[in-house]
Amino acid sequence: MDAKVFKPERWLEPNGITKKAQEVKGYHHLLTFGDGPRSRIRKTFALAEIKVCVHYLAVVQCSPSGI
Repeated sequence: MDAKVFKPERWLEPNGITKKAQEVKGYHHLLTFGDGPRSRIRKTFALAEIKVCVHYLAVVQCSPSGI
């Protein structure tokens, strides 16, 4: 095995999903927020941040300068 060559497929199963991702029920392909005791707080914070951004975009009124 050549450790200096980048081959991510060496860690994948034949179906293209890692063993850790296969253990997670539901969204096997999406481990954005990870797994474990602190995953919920990260997800909650990210969703709150998205809601604030969407609200800000809905409230802000932009107009061309000089009008």
